[in-house]
Amino acid sequence: MHGLKELLHRLASLDAGMSDARGCIEQLRQKIEELLAKAWYPAVFMGYLGDPVKRSALVYQGNTWRVVGVWDQVPVETPAKGCEVLLNRELSAIVARSRGLAVQQAKSQRWWRRPPMAR
Repeated sequence: MHGLKELLHRLASLDAGMSDARGCIEQLRQKIEELLAKAWYPAVFMGYLGDPVKRSALVYQGNTWRVVGVWDQVPVETPAKGCEVLLNRELSAIVARSRGLAVQQAKSQRWWRRPPMAR
């Protein structure tokens, strides 16, 4: 009888652990969905850092240079230097190549304001 109580107690403990594990898995699923959601941000692909197989790239997004990962579903040969790519919600990985128009590279120009002439 004592052994049966101990067995039932252990089974209840294992069931509680499995319930906790299910909760953690569900949280991970939600985080993955959030990271891979369609809230993509455009960036300019500047090239791979080292070996493309390592899937680490340099992009220019907004006014910021970023080193990001490349999602496994993006073929290594797909992005060419200067093409527009899409970053995930966290701005930490390339998730796709943009299907829109290619980003036009333009020369940077220096603008200045001439001070008014003194009288």
